[in-house]
Amino acid sequence: MFEQLAEGVGPFKYKFHQVAVYTPRFDTAVDSWIDLGYKNWAFDSAVLKGVLNTASLYEEPRWEVCETPARMAFNYDILNGGAEYEILGYQGKLHEWKTKGKDAGEGFISHISVYTEDLEENVKLCEVEWGRTPYHLFTTEQHTNPRVRGRKRFTETIINMKDIFGFDIKFIQKVPWDYKADYSAYTPDWAA
Repeated sequence: MFEQLAEGVGPFKYKFHQVAVYTPRFDTAVDSWIDLGYKNWAFDSAVLKGVLNTASLYEEPRWEVCETPARMAFNYDILNGGAEYEILGYQGKLHEWKTKGKDAGEGFISHISVYTEDLEENVKLCEVEWGRTPYHLFTTEQHTNPRVRGRKRFTETIINMKDIFGFDIKFIQKVPWDYKADYSAYTPDWAA
């Protein structure tokens, strides 16, 4: 799960494992890959419960509590080396791509992801190296995939890197099923 880079490469120590594509046409995207011969998919739905910086919607940046229903499809045959290719579909009125004005029309690479044992350490690294802070922090809830439901949950943080890399970076840390996130440092409206 945590494939490490060689010592001395730089301050970041893990290899990215996933490329995620956001599309408002979730079913069409999956069906099109199946038509091309990529038939092995794992599906999940979850609620992303956390906080989102809605700076692009308002004159002043502000954090809002959000519960975003998400559909996810995963394939391990599309990318070389067994890396994970994910198709994302968000539902609801508030999610990260609505705040960036990208919710209509075409799909695009949303982010690349990396599993980490210490999410906070990597978030601080992004702040030190690039001066970037998170804009979406959440914990997954209500998974529908039987291999995940009741067994795995994740706390995740997305850093806005689109202007540099063309996509964002997401850090994922596996947490116990009874994990309670605390985002009260971002907004007083947070209630776990």
